Amino acid sequence: MIAEFWPACMPVGAMMTAPDSKVARETDQLAEANAPKRKLAAILSADVKEFSRLMEADEEGTLRTLMTYRATIDALIVRHCGRIVGTAGDGILAEFASPVEAARCATEVQDELAQRNLGLPHDRHLEFRVGINLGDVIIEGTDLFGDGVNIAARLQALADPGGILISGGIYDQIKTKLPFGFKFLGQQKVKNIVEPVRIYRVERHPTHVHTSRITQRRWRRAAAAALLTLAAGWTIWQLMPPLASGLRDFVAAPRSTLPGLTRASIAVLPFVNQSTPAADDYFSDGISEDLIATLGKFSNVSVTSWNAVAAYKGAAAPPQQLARDLRVRYVVDGNVRRSGNRIRVTARLSDAERGTLLWSERYDEVIDDIFAVQDNITRRIVSAMAIRVTYIEQERASAKQTSNLSAYDHYLQGRQIFRQFTRSTTLRAQELFEKAIELDPNYAEAYAALALTYVKAAELGWALRPHQALDRAHDLAQTALRINSSTELARVVLAVFYTYRQQYELALAELERALEANPNYTGNHGDRGWVLLSAGRSGEAITILEEALRFDPKPVPNTFGNLAMAYYLNRRYEDTIVTLEGAIGRYPDHLPLYIPLAAAYAEAGRTDDAKRAAANVRRLYPFFAADQYGESFRDSADRERIREGLRKAGL
Repeated sequence: MIAEFWPACMPVGAMMTAPDSKVARETDQLAEANAPKRKLAAILSADVKEFSRLMEADEEGTLRTLMTYRATIDALIVRHCGRIVGTAGDGILAEFASPVEAARCATEVQDELAQRNLGLPHDRHLEFRVGINLGDVIIEGTDLFGDGVNIAARLQALADPGGILISGGIYDQIKTKLPFGFKFLGQQKVKNIVEPVRIYRVERHPTHVHTSRITQRRWRRAAAAALLTLAAGWTIWQLMPPLASGLRDFVAAPRSTLPGLTRASIAVLPFVNQSTPAADDYFSDGISEDLIATLGKFSNVSVTSWNAVAAYKGAAAPPQQLARDLRVRYVVDGNVRRSGNRIRVTARLSDAERGTLLWSERYDEVIDDIFAVQDNITRRIVSAMAIRVTYIEQERASAKQTSNLSAYDHYLQGRQIFRQFTRSTTLRAQELFEKAIELDPNYAEAYAALALTYVKAAELGWALRPHQALDRAHDLAQTALRINSSTELARVVLAVFYTYRQQYELALAELERALEANPNYTGNHGDRGWVLLSAGRSGEAITILEEALRFDPKPVPNTFGNLAMAYYLNRRYEDTIVTLEGAIGRYPDHLPLYIPLAAAYAEAGRTDDAKRAAANVRRLYPFFAADQYGESFRDSADRERIREGLRKAGL
């Protein structure tokens, strides 16, 4: 949770930020994004066998199990230097630079989940099917497209529960490198792929080879779509870090005219048919009606009926008017264009009260079976919207609101700008939080957020007197708690303060209170691990940080950094390197990952790699001082061990 806001084990005042170059970076990123890119990658696709049946039998139990299994899978993907490209419901898509690592990851996933399933009744097992393909893919932002991805998904659909199918390209790369058996299943024709695909089954226990039956599946129809997307939304709801994390997009509107927070209210307008002839209205209307029906399956969502929105077909009513007329918070609209055997659907999700666009996406399909296409598009739209709306609603519900809407607005602005993590935006966030407090002197969350800005300034060298900044953070957090003793963020700020004062038991006690204030505080393991690491209890830190990776499907980068540091202090240099290399694949510009990586490379004798990691430290923070690093460590031997590694790396 709060660990996202500061570097792992960063000494107070030890570092300074590089000059702001946001505009230049954004310009470069825009130019880079507009240029088409391709690469060769190993693509892993996975989903759960009979997930709809399991959900129908026991929604909450199935989702709890899925939550735990997903945390394990995500951690293993990162451990094997993979990157999670996308998730929806029970599905996972990941890419690997190495086919060997992709296969190792898949086998470890299946072996681990098979052991976990032993503790469940047979009819409650969650068994994943995995497909892996080596292919050329198109890069668009963080997404991947192309036949390389599609073939992996087709292989996954053909795999046995608990099994792994690989394409011929993967087989050619790993056949002599891994201790597995492989059974050739022939060349199979798969949907929408012109050339047949060579398919092999991975036998994790090659002495026990059994015959597999490969069956073709069709896309699930609307009922399954509803259940899958319910899983996506509810899983995110359960796993979301609370509001204090401040690192996810959110949009919140003034409370005066919005419906209550207990259920998110959505109106799906009739999608506009942009095809010729107009007779294709049946398809665009069908998309709208299916979205309404599918969203209606969510217990935490209120969806306006088709009869109520049909009157707006062809109308150009502004979102604010729709919010008033239909009494909704969100509006979904879009258009459909059909040309020959291809169809394009564009969908948009807006905050109706504010008139702001929250999400939009375009879907292109080849029409083989019009109803299957309709179901597929519906499923994908609802899945994306479920995650987005759930994020926003959780953020709204997590915040204790002030009755002063202007104070609340300043608080939200400060929250949003603080996420940019630069010196200038941190100072601006301080001004906004101070204004919120001026408008409402009893606004506990604003005091806690202001305290956090002082912690950040102290840690990254943005405060002229870092220790005074920490003292200021302490006082503000205490003020927040006097107003509202359940202000979780204030507890975590105090935990950081006490850790830097080497009062570790007090820090741990504050984290316990934070967990009491919010039992869903998923950052607790990571924050606790950092405190234990600083207290010289690195062995315990390893245990709890490994648990953090298992239970949190989207761990913050410092969880990896702290675990790697704990490995390093226990002289487990290879584990340090593997953990950090995987994390850097996700967070390539997160400084605290490069610091222990440089030291671990140096201790492992990988001099050139150590120099490259050290160069990245200097690139991100030119004034990094190795002799001041690790001041939060209680044990002087720990401080000297990491500093010695940094000196060997050239820092």
